[in-house]
Amino acid sequence: MNNIIITFEDGSKKEYRRGIKLEEVINDIQPEEQIICASFGNTIISYEDTLNRNDTLYLYGINSSNGNRVYEKGLIFLFKKSATEGR
Repeated sequence: MNNIIITFEDGSKKEYRRGIKLEEVINDIQPEEQIICASFGNTIISYEDTLNRNDTLYLYGINSSNGNRVYEKGLIFLFKKSATEGR
């Protein structure tokens, strides 16, 4: 079987090829809000991660608590990295 079923947080389901990247799924469904990260099978994933099994996908934009936390942590990382590399 080369396809997987992804269930979205609203209960809708869609079939995709096994190994599809999160970025491709986001481009396919075109959500209203810009997505920062996602959770698939209780694991936070990024745009480059591949989806290989049937599971539920939760998308987080910057206005969600999880998305905002990921965004803030990314900014803190970049600030610390730029502050220490300038020495």
